[in-house]
Amino acid sequence: MTLFVAALFACGGAETPEPRPDPQVAEAAADAVCKLLQGGLQTCEAKGQEVAWGARRLAVSATLLRAEERFGQYAFEAVITVSEGDVQFSSPAVGFGGAKEVSIEKGLHEWAVVSGVAVVDALLADPARPALRALDPSPTLPAGVDTLGAFTVLRGYSLLRGDRPPEDGVPHAQLLGVVATVADDLDPAVPHVLSLHRASGLDGTELTCWTDGKPSEALCTALAPFAWPSGSSWELKQTYVLAP
Repeated sequence: MTLFVAALFACGGAETPEPRPDPQVAEAAADAVCKLLQGGLQTCEAKGQEVAWGARRLAVSATLLRAEERFGQYAFEAVITVSEGDVQFSSPAVGFGGAKEVSIEKGLHEWAVVSGVAVVDALLADPARPALRALDPSPTLPAGVDTLGAFTVLRGYSLLRGDRPPEDGVPHAQLLGVVATVADDLDPAVPHVLSLHRASGLDGTELTCWTDGKPSEALCTALAPFAWPSGSSWELKQTYVLAP
């Protein structure tokens, strides 16, 4: 999907001139956050760009980076931020579809499983990872909690797809070794969100990285020499939340 979005943007058209808030995307993200909380057996209600969760309140915002409608398709790139007081989690979201509403629905569903689930589990602070297990109830699913220095690491759902994806899945232990080199330079007093997208095909391999919703050259540089498992024409989207 992301390669299609990139091609669509490359064709030109009514691209967003500068980053701006998008309430429609934010409201869809707030709804996704509440559904993830409900999956973790929590009671909540999405009210516009806010999630009421018992006595707690989460603010959800979306910054639209690019948007374009061409060839009967609407594509967008945005940064979703979930905040509770001064604590915030920011990560990328992309989507495309035959209309803006369809694009947002697809993009926010994917954001929820890749990034949102890790953000919600960080807020729940439950080592059993109830939000992640609501997506994958397999009893063999690892807890998905590791430590890197001062941080507890919570991985999001691994979105791995393609014609011939790696048979052995995602090498999280090795990937976390790379993430550790970037984590050393992050403020240990606040949480951070690290996201990566790797897509390979006949045209080569594309790697995109973000730290706290911003493009991260440091993470991509660290991942460049990584020995990815064999396979062809596959893509991986992965997010790690680093909680103090």
